[in-house]
Amino acid sequence: MVAGSGDGSGGPGITVNPNAHEIGDPASGREVFRFETFGNEGFLTDAVRLPQGVAASAVTPIDALGIGLSVDIDALDTATKDTIAAELRTDL
Repeated sequence: MVAGSGDGSGGPGITVNPNAHEIGDPASGREVFRFETFGNEGFLTDAVRLPQGVAASAVTPIDALGIGLSVDIDALDTATKDTIAAELRTDL
């Protein structure tokens, strides 16, 4: 049941999701959320030219993390992991 704020609005006191799904696989959903691009590769690489912009601005891996970029550390190559480790050893 939904325990609302008492005024019938279903406000901040909600304790149960009233729209819970009966079926679904949270692990599969997490994989889609993390890895699916929904066709944006062409837009980000060709139209926006994101890789060239990042390279031109000399963004370091630590800078990228600092602005909120999420990184799957296990997906990185050894050279990038070493770069991040070296930068973390400095006085950021």
